[in-house]
Amino acid sequence: MIYARAQMILAVITILAALFMGGCHPVPSVSPYISSGQVNYDNRAYEQAITDYSKAIELDPKVSEAYIGRGNAYYQKSKYDEALADFKKAVDLKPGSAEALTGRGKCYTMKKQYDLALADLTEATKINPNFSEAYARLGTYYRQQKDPDLAKSLANYNKAIELDGKDGRYYAWRANYFCMLKDYESGLSDYNKAFELTPVISASWYNNRGWIRIMAGKYDGALSDINKALELDPNGAYVWDTRGWYYYLTGNTAQALADINKALDLDATDGTIFGHRGICYYTTKEYDRAMADLNKAIEMDGKNAEAFLYRGLCYKIFGQPDKAIADFQSAANFSYDDAIKKQAMDEITNLRYAE
Repeated sequence: MIYARAQMILAVITILAALFMGGCHPVPSVSPYISSGQVNYDNRAYEQAITDYSKAIELDPKVSEAYIGRGNAYYQKSKYDEALADFKKAVDLKPGSAEALTGRGKCYTMKKQYDLALADLTEATKINPNFSEAYARLGTYYRQQKDPDLAKSLANYNKAIELDGKDGRYYAWRANYFCMLKDYESGLSDYNKAFELTPVISASWYNNRGWIRIMAGKYDGALSDINKALELDPNGAYVWDTRGWYYYLTGNTAQALADINKALDLDATDGTIFGHRGICYYTTKEYDRAMADLNKAIEMDGKNAEAFLYRGLCYKIFGQPDKAIADFQSAANFSYDDAIKKQAMDEITNLRYAE
């Protein structure tokens, strides 16, 4: 019996040895796929990055880093539902990951689930007070609120840059904050810094720097930035709108309308674009068309100060002073631009004096 048992043990050992020496193949490492995914992500090859991370997940479904990487790639492709699912899985696998919580938080921000976004991003800063991206995303969260908390937005952007001043994204995001305040000089300075630090530039960055240049009245270089954005994203409605606004401000209203119409063909859900076309129609004295577009702009964004200003001007032309005054007051209330505020208040004064 002892001999038989010994023979059985030997047989088991032999089988295990055979398996170890080549009878079966060990599971390949996920590390090369995660590394390749990061390289492709850094080079903005997001589809390939998704493929790489998906292969890593196929090999080992419990690697949180692969879900985080794929979630980031989906986020860049504006596939927020897919990104959110991946970040949720990453949080489940690694609840103490500031990176996973930040990813989930930024998805909640884009989906306008703001309470959930604030909870995740705040928790990320508590878990890792040195994780710069969490602060940067909080800066964007506070900037994008219906009633923006601009002081907190700036404080969080500054904290992110203090922690990691070599990440160009943080300067680009802070530039958008400055642009919101019409502080175009500071915005342009930040975008130039972002370009300096970032090896691969996206269409949106070229577009935004071009926008800031034209709004600052620095037209040299603006058109080349915008055209570069169109080269990278020829179906970007926002870029066609920016170039249309460039042509409007430089006196070529016909070309402005052509570009803005192209923008609306690509995206008829952006109130800013309707507002720009309405202003162009006002300039060409097509007031009925202007009114229709400005109504649409205000319906989509009830705080569009320029749309209120120009709709007020249309009401003034149509002989409806009460409606004009109400719109001018809204323009003054909602605008961060002192020039718009002054024009709106001057119009109110003139209309009331005429009474």
